Amino acid sequence: MIRPFARRSIPVLAACLAMLLAPHAAQAQAGSLMLYIDTVGASSGSVTGATVAPGAQLTGAWASYSGSVSPGTQVGITCYEWGVGPQTTIYQNSFVYTSQQLYWSLPAWTPTAVGTYTVQCGVLIGSTNVLSGTVQVPVANPPPPTYPGFINPKYVVVGVIYAPPGASSYVQYADTTSIGNTATLSNSFQNDVGFSVSVQGGLGIPAAGLSGGGVKLTFTESTDYTQGSSSSTTNTISQTATIAYKFPGTPTLSPVTNDNDFILLWLNPELLVTYTPPAGSNPASLQWTGYAMDPNDPETGQPPPSGPYIAGPDIYAVQVGCLNGHISCPSTLEWLNGVEGSGSYVTSGTLARGWQSAANGYIWPAGEQSGLTFNDVCQILSFDPLSVTPSQCPTPNNYTLLSSLPAGTTSDGRFTREPAPYYQIWYDVGGENEQYNLVQTNTQSVSTGNTSQVKQAFSVSEQFGTNFFDIFSSTTTLKQSDTLTWNYSTLSTLTTTNTLTNALSVTGPPDPPPTYDGPTQFNAYQDNTFGTFVFVPVPD
Repeated sequence: MIRPFARRSIPVLAACLAMLLAPHAAQAQAGSLMLYIDTVGASSGSVTGATVAPGAQLTGAWASYSGSVSPGTQVGITCYEWGVGPQTTIYQNSFVYTSQQLYWSLPAWTPTAVGTYTVQCGVLIGSTNVLSGTVQVPVANPPPPTYPGFINPKYVVVGVIYAPPGASSYVQYADTTSIGNTATLSNSFQNDVGFSVSVQGGLGIPAAGLSGGGVKLTFTESTDYTQGSSSSTTNTISQTATIAYKFPGTPTLSPVTNDNDFILLWLNPELLVTYTPPAGSNPASLQWTGYAMDPNDPETGQPPPSGPYIAGPDIYAVQVGCLNGHISCPSTLEWLNGVEGSGSYVTSGTLARGWQSAANGYIWPAGEQSGLTFNDVCQILSFDPLSVTPSQCPTPNNYTLLSSLPAGTTSDGRFTREPAPYYQIWYDVGGENEQYNLVQTNTQSVSTGNTSQVKQAFSVSEQFGTNFFDIFSSTTTLKQSDTLTWNYSTLSTLTTTNTLTNALSVTGPPDPPPTYDGPTQFNAYQDNTFGTFVFVPVPD
């Protein structure tokens, strides 16, 4: 019978069969020998069967000879296997032919080692040798199981809106899909598992929840934002052309302050991931498969039992002055004990994000909670490099590359000046309202090396079990070192030149007094990370 065999050194197999059959090789073949294993067979040449796992039992193997045989002829058959270990005789039989059918049923075969097995039979009809074809049986370990899940970062920055000069001025972004961000998480979890990224393009952003031990995705009819990949390692979230953002300008007599800028925060993002356990020499991996949104956020809400689901991501425009403490914004954030500083965090207001509290089943690292921390605020303010950061921030903003009003792109790739004549914006005392077009430039042609990195804490749902796919020792003991590392780079959807008609409206300071002696001309620069525009004063 055919026996299971262990891995051995690879033999020289053709020589073995040649030696066996060499004395008769020159004789004419009287017929053909068919060898059939599992689902494939060969009477000549070579065929390859389906890949099977070690220990899988292959049944239904047989050999059959077709040709004339005289009664009383001695008939013998021998079958061999080789390729994973030494050549081995797996079946042998001989008899004197009378009138029976020349058909041999081979025993069940259970390969136990990984590799490609080759099987061939030879039949000796009197003095004539007839060889079958060869059947190759690949044996490989099955792919490891994969487990879907999601993690919950506190926020994703999807845009920075820079305020134009003048209290009666505004900037509007409409009819464009080039507002958003391009990000990668390739450095996250590198101390725990391998990490790869794969994102399908052109997807909406679904709500993700747990159902029956798996992840259930409910896609919404909202088309405010979509996602897609620009490479094998990045994911881009983009505003669609169906929505418009309109933001006011700065106070009349203070047109240079950036406290009136707005940062667009996505407050209920989820990162869909697929975990693959380690297998053999392959390490575990965590694959990012796209964005989703947390339906536990009241702003989004749970999918209805029936009917359309029209919710969208919870995008919140927070004023820079609220974040750095220059403006009081109680509905946006209130700090622990009323103190904004190192070790503090938001306890109430929109940025407290109360739906992701530990009481609601979310597990946070030690020292973290659902509300934004002071460190989070410092990181968020870094996305507006012209903003003023609190003095206790570890790395204060001190961006100077726009001070010289470069004619092209800043040396770090972050900003590109508008093409003439659109970059010249006038802010004359007593001047009438002026409408300006803004031209979005192909970032692929003007910006290289533009990247910024931030880290933030994240939570996991306690419903995933005690260790979240073995990535962490326990979800109840997430460490402060368990962070997401985000790399924001040039917005990948800015691949063509796009004119935003009348996107900027500027009204100069009034005349007569109060007296205004500030700048009267501004240059417009495109932010290549987010696709928006900053307005830089030209010294008189």
